[in-house]
Amino acid sequence: MCMESVTLSLIFGSVLLIIGIYGTVIAWRFYILLDSPADKFALQVMVAFILFGVLGGGAVVGSAFFEGTWWPFIALFTMSGFLILAFSSLHYLRLLYEEFGSKINSREERKHIPVGGFIIESLEGIKTLLKYLSSKSGGLFVISRRPRDEWEEEFGIKPTKYLWLSRVEEKHSVSPSNLHVILEEAVRFMRIRKNSVIYIEGIEYLVLYNDFKSVAKFLFTLKDYATVEKSVLLIFISPGVLEKSHYNILRRELEVLNPEKFLEEIMGTALFGAVAKEEFEKITTEKPLNEKEDREEHASSESSKA
Repeated sequence: MCMESVTLSLIFGSVLLIIGIYGTVIAWRFYILLDSPADKFALQVMVAFILFGVLGGGAVVGSAFFEGTWWPFIALFTMSGFLILAFSSLHYLRLLYEEFGSKINSREERKHIPVGGFIIESLEGIKTLLKYLSSKSGGLFVISRRPRDEWEEEFGIKPTKYLWLSRVEEKHSVSPSNLHVILEEAVRFMRIRKNSVIYIEGIEYLVLYNDFKSVAKFLFTLKDYATVEKSVLLIFISPGVLEKSHYNILRRELEVLNPEKFLEEIMGTALFGAVAKEEFEKITTEKPLNEKEDREEHASSESSKA
């Protein structure tokens, strides 16, 4: 091999090695930080960097020092890395489309979704309302004191996103004192999924770890964002759980919504008639989208909205 070829092999091989090692380290960090299915994509990218850069670059450098035919190895590593990166990228693009929807669909106005912030006092009423809205909205984000599996079992709904209000450090938990974190997550969800539903229960638990003024500001701010993003904030407050003065403050800003009357207005006065009732039961028994099943069926999911 001539000196010029050796020099070029060393330069190109070294560059590939540096890029491969750097990309592998970065992809590994994202693999640790990201949830499914994004972590799988990060893992595939890491493998592609190893094949492309580390092994491919090593083969190019090796060809400068050792006699022999190295091109089959270089071609194998390059082709394998390209195929992995290409197919994983196309797969992840499909997930992003299914998670966030198309630009055309995002412009569609979803009807039958109230906009703004509301208080619900009936537990059975909110269960029925959420079943209806989860099938008609852009997504359901639940913030609850109860663990997700317990909540899903009682409500019979698979939320798109779920936050457990707890001081226990778990994957999808959030400390009740971190109101700013809850606000950021909810706002991000509404911006990604237009005409979505934000449901909060356990307000009394938030008040235990924050002064009421902070909790009220948090709820009012969230209501304003829901109005702007054409979404709805639903807050379940069991009668008598808050001090009367605190409850009255919330009621001045948030309208008390009667789920039965709302559904009757939406579906017509014949809601409990034969035809309307059959339609209502069909809607409320539809399997809703959730973050994981929506990605595996719907993807891998329920989560880009990127």
